Amino acid sequence: MLGALVKASPLVSLDSLSKVVTERFPGAIGEKNVAAIRRAYEEARGIE
Repeated sequence: MLGALVKASPLVSLDSLSKVVTERFPGAIGEKNVAAIRRAYEEARGIE
């Protein structure tokens, strides 16, 4: 969900969100969350 929100909004970049998540959740948990964020970002589509 966060990845889709980042794609729809210019307020936060994907890189900055990924950095915050890995700082807050170090290790495998952070890495998995970043992967989920990136996937949601890539799969998000605008309203057509």
